[in-house]
Parts: sequence; structure tokens; C-alpha cells
Amino acid sequence: MSFLHTYSSLSEKLELHRSVEQVDDLIYKRLTRLSEQSLAMARVVLKTILHAAAVGAMGFGYHSLQKLPMDRWIREQYGGHFQYLTIQG
Repeated sequence: MSFLHTYSSLSEKLELHRSVEQVDDLIYKRLTRLSEQSLAMARVVLKTILHAAAVGAMGFGYHSLQKLPMDRWIREQYGGHFQYLTIQG
């Protein structure tokens, strides 16, 4: 009788262990998916911030061209500052 009782106890423990492993796997999969989604969103936000900073820097640089000593000469050239935009960018 004690052998059967021990066997049933072991099988119950094994079933419990399997169910705990399944729950752990499920939690791990969901957390992994959530962390991947969070990482993807963080990348999008970071890219947006960096692009906005680059646009701001380019706009600031273009508007401050009037302060250059050569501004008058460049404006008199064909195309003015637009001729040099690719170099300045």
C-alpha cells in the first residue's frame, strides 16, 4: 500500500512539475514577445528623435548662413546657397 501511495505521490509531483514548466514557458514566451515589441517601439522612437535632431541641425545651419562673411558673394552666384546644399548637408 505504501508503494502505491508513493507512486501516486510521485506521479502527482511529476504532473505538477510539468504544469509548472508549461506555465513558465508560457510566461517566458509572452515576456519575450512583450520585450521584443518594447524594443521595436524604442527603436522607432529613437529613430524619430535622431531624425528630428538632424532636421533641426540642418535648418539651424541653413538659417545661420546669413551670418557668414561670404554670404553676400554666395548669394550673387548662380543658385546661391542652394548650389552648395549637398556639400553643407
